[in-house]
Amino acid sequence: MLKCALNPETKTRYSGPHFFGLHLEILQQTRDTHRRATVLKSFDNLTSTGQNNQAKKIAKSVSAIFDQEMTKSCHLDDNPNLKTIEFSIKDNFFNFSFNEENVEIKHKARAAVQACDKGQVTREGYQILSSISQDLPREWKVSAEKKEITYEINEIIPISLINITPSPSDNSVNSEIHINDSEIINNLQQSIGKGGQRNIINILKYLIPGLLNRNVLDITNPTIHLRISGDGRNVGRKVKQVMVTCSILNDFDNIYRPENYYTIILYPGVEKYETLNVVLEPLIMELRKLKEEGFRDN
Repeated sequence: MLKCALNPETKTRYSGPHFFGLHLEILQQTRDTHRRATVLKSFDNLTSTGQNNQAKKIAKSVSAIFDQEMTKSCHLDDNPNLKTIEFSIKDNFFNFSFNEENVEIKHKARAAVQACDKGQVTREGYQILSSISQDLPREWKVSAEKKEITYEINEIIPISLINITPSPSDNSVNSEIHINDSEIINNLQQSIGKGGQRNIINILKYLIPGLLNRNVLDITNPTIHLRISGDGRNVGRKVKQVMVTCSILNDFDNIYRPENYYTIILYPGVEKYETLNVVLEPLIMELRKLKEEGFRDN
């Protein structure tokens, strides 16, 4: 601009940073010295995600230092491996595993999911247990494995939604609370007016191979006896749910085991004829089809 003002006929253009000297190295050095240093937050002021990220960053740094020292101090044939790193920050314990077989990690996580389901251990309860024992899989790993199992089962036995008319629930204070898990209560409160259903034929396709292996079913007499039952449960003090289950009576030795009752319908509400008439209609059609046409597993 200054050049054009002095000589309007010139067509030469100048770069702003070069014209004003903003590219000079001395200016860059001054900027670096006056650049504000990164302020580190206290561990207690970080979110749970921020705390985990900070712990992972420390573990990665330690692993990188180990790799550098390994190349300097160890022979190639020694094959040193970093197995685990354990440390604590403000009484929060962290354990990171390295070079562990994925199959073993997955097996431990699935075993933890099974133990939590059978023992009815909540997510918060498992977090406390895993913080005490560093040998247990981390809670985030167990949660991820649980989601993967749910996804796999939903692919085999899909869940379909049923629209139902919400009915007023009995808010009696004297009602016994069967389920007091806050996560389950919140999920049910958000699903008021909707119910879930699983196809009983899909359940049979999933169960029959195992029943044949245990000689519960006889191929020469392929008759399956089903039992349909239902009950209501109080979830917290405000929400009730109704569950309809099925079981296979052929399995005499395990007929009274809770894990052998498979949920086919679940909806929030009370046991009223009008609601049951809506939610049980698909099940009645499936049972009628099984009785008339039989069951064929490919």
